[in-house]
Amino acid sequence: MTAKQQFNIYLPPELIRQIKHRAIDEDLSLSVLVEQILSAYLADDESPIMEATLSTLPIVYVSNMQRALQFYQALGFAVHHAGATWSELRVGNTALALHTAEDVAKGVLRVSLSLVAHTKLETLIEQLTANGLTITTDIADEAFGRSLTIYDPDGLPIQINEHDPDLYA
Repeated sequence: MTAKQQFNIYLPPELIRQIKHRAIDEDLSLSVLVEQILSAYLADDESPIMEATLSTLPIVYVSNMQRALQFYQALGFAVHHAGATWSELRVGNTALALHTAEDVAKGVLRVSLSLVAHTKLETLIEQLTANGLTITTDIADEAFGRSLTIYDPDGLPIQINEHDPDLYA
């Protein structure tokens, strides 16, 4: 077992409340949860401390910008820039661009988009349904965990993965 020592820090009261609830929800001690969060932060090549030279910006070609913006906002993306032909959205450190195209055909693969769920897929389905989305597919068992495929307004499949680290090394 690795030796541990105390580390005192000062945080806003609301953040402390949220992190305590998160520890309870994940059935972890507060120390273990904070250790996991800090370890993940330091391992993240995209952290503000370690600037990346390049980052990905998937572009989804859409037939109707307003309809697409509403869809991706319901998924949890925040609009960084909205325009008639080009929009940029963010969720966490991830960016996504939307570009209008007159000849977008329903169901034609215009980009492959996969998202990682940080909650159970059932919980995510409840949230998406509450945001006005209709889920028409079932959760699928995968070699890495489980997945759910949803479709944007133009028929683009979006796979949402729930990873189970015990299933892969």
